[in-house]
Parts: sequence; structure tokens; C-alpha cells
Amino acid sequence: MRTARHATESTQGVQRYGPPVSGPLDDALLSPREVAAWLVVDERWVARAIARDDLPVMGYRSCGTPVVSAGEVRAWLRRPDPLGDET
Repeated sequence: MRTARHATESTQGVQRYGPPVSGPLDDALLSPREVAAWLVVDERWVARAIARDDLPVMGYRSCGTPVVSAGEVRAWLRRPDPLGDET
């Protein structure tokens, strides 16, 4: 049985091969730790992406933890290039 492999490119220009990104429903609200676990990346990478305004944040909890929408993460991952959403 053949398995489809998809390449994804990070903001660093490194390609990672693996299955298509699935995970939580689009309306799920996630913490940076949950995003990191879902994307199988280091939590510090997620924090840096949020700090650079690369990863869209829906808001912040009262404790200061950012809240990220799974649907926005998917849209962010599908953008044609890292600067494609800048005006």
C-alpha cells in the first residue's frame, strides 16, 4: 500500500516530509503547548512565531497565555510564502 507524502516548508526554508497535517477541529482554541504537540515542533518555536507575529493569535487568557485557533494555524501553514499575507 502506498502512502502519500506531502512536503511542508517552515519559515526557515527547511522541508519536512510526512502525512498531511490533521489534528483538532478548525474552531478549537489551543495553547502554544497544544500547537507544538499538534505540529510536532518545539514549544519555543511556537513562542517565537507568535512573538514575530508570524502565527496569528486570537487573544490571550487572563494569565497571559496566547490562544490560537486551529483553523488559523492551518491557513497559516498553507500560505504560499512567509511574506504572502503582508500588505
